[in-house]
Amino acid sequence: MRKSVQTFRTVALVLLAILFVVSPLVASRVVASETLTIHAFVPERTTVSFSATGELIVSSNAPGTLVSILPTADATLLSVTAR
Repeated sequence: MRKSVQTFRTVALVLLAILFVVSPLVASRVVASETLTIHAFVPERTTVSFSATGELIVSSNAPGTLVSILPTADATLLSVTAR
């Protein structure tokens, strides 16, 4: 009985050794590539603010943002168009 247990251990160790040698060789041949496509919507945002010195600060991610300043006799008109 003792000899069969020892034989089983020897066979198991040999199989494990073969598995450790063969598995990296097989795994190295596997080449896979995948394409990941992300669809997203970024909402347009336009912010108009003034600095401490009174400068106009416009921040927008919309490419068609138009800012115009029209001084009049008693006021200054600010027009912002973001499309």
